[in-house]
Amino acid sequence: MSIHYYDEELDRSLNLLKDEETLTDEYEDAVKKGDDLQRYVSRGMTVLSDSQKAATERIERLTAENGPLNTATYKIGAFTPQLKERKCQIRAQITKMQSKFKSPPLDYFQILDALTTLAGCSMNPLSALNAIKKGVDIWKSTQDYKDEKYKRDKQRIHRRRDLDL
Repeated sequence: MSIHYYDEELDRSLNLLKDEETLTDEYEDAVKKGDDLQRYVSRGMTVLSDSQKAATERIERLTAENGPLNTATYKIGAFTPQLKERKCQIRAQITKMQSKFKSPPLDYFQILDALTTLAGCSMNPLSALNAIKKGVDIWKSTQDYKDEKYKRDKQRIHRRRDLDL
């Protein structure tokens, strides 16, 4: 059932309520003036009877065999298994994609820096230590990236799981 339907129903209901309010105000004025109340009571009963008929017709229309409520119930029942299956497929695809992107991107500037260090190496121990230090720096940067990415992925997965519950 659409917003348009509810908008129309609200307008109809508010019009009926407005008629009832008008009759109530007229009745209260008649009580103050001491007028004949029977006329207002019978008009009020007529308006309330019309409101009741309209409500009954609306209920019958909504709950009819091919009415909007039964149709919506059928659609929900029919599509829920398909939606669950599709949701599982999407989750599997996301998990598969996440596994493809687990390795960190290489920092080419650090690799270039390490190669430059190796190219400028002489046979002294300080050059060897500089080369080892560059290798450790590259390894450490990839580990930091993996650890940070793991934490972010774990948080994202927990948030998705919480939303699905």
